[in-house]
Amino acid sequence: MSSFDLHQKYGPFVRIAPNEISVCDRDAPKKLLLAAHPKDNWYRAGALPDYRFETTLSITGSKAKVARSRHLLRGCSTTNLLR
Repeated sequence: MSSFDLHQKYGPFVRIAPNEISVCDRDAPKKLLLAAHPKDNWYRAGALPDYRFETTLSITGSKAKVARSRHLLRGCSTTNLLR
């Protein structure tokens, strides 16, 4: 059965192997990459030397991460990079 037939039968997301998914939806990458995925507590181990020093990698709350990243990303804007 071809992937086209599988998508006709099962929809835009079809698992074609244990670790592989075929996607037939032009908005799917945007939906997947922009979705808020919660971080597990495991990421808190990245706060070095201890919990008082949070980094963008160790922050598990999405609102706190957005607030911290907003300050850091200003330096990476096109305007600042072209100065």
